[in-house]
Amino acid sequence: MSLNWVMRTSGTEYPPFVLLENEQVKFSPPEIVDIKLKPLELKNPDTIGLKGKIYLTTHRIVVLSSGKTGRENNDSFALLYKDIQSHKLEMPWFGNNRYLILFKISNPDGGLNYLYPWSLVVDFTSGGAIRFAEEFSTIKTRFDNGQLVDELPAYTE
Repeated sequence: MSLNWVMRTSGTEYPPFVLLENEQVKFSPPEIVDIKLKPLELKNPDTIGLKGKIYLTTHRIVVLSSGKTGRENNDSFALLYKDIQSHKLEMPWFGNNRYLILFKISNPDGGLNYLYPWSLVVDFTSGGAIRFAEEFSTIKTRFDNGQLVDELPAYTE
């Protein structure tokens, strides 16, 4: 089950999900990550968990599950960059590095409750958090500045 409208492709195609119009995959770390989603303004909210591969594209973050977690099989999740309010890398003294993203869904038909802000925690259990943070910051900055495609290399004679 997709939490919000991610369609997987069949077979061994890359990427293993349907891209949006003019969308390109920019980065995908080889490590499996743990994802936790939680609404912020509810009393005793349930946490939605996913474990799988994460992809950074020119328009969104896509997570594809590698198996069953929690009470249901959460198969996939996507988050548009335009819905992200803040993000940061957390590197605790003990435990795994993680990337924290705060967002609010702008589409009421998006699968998650659009009335509340949400927290997305990407937990890197086997490394890769620093590279992910660098790539994410670069891609998000380019998206915010309207630079969705790579610039052509400079002409040389």
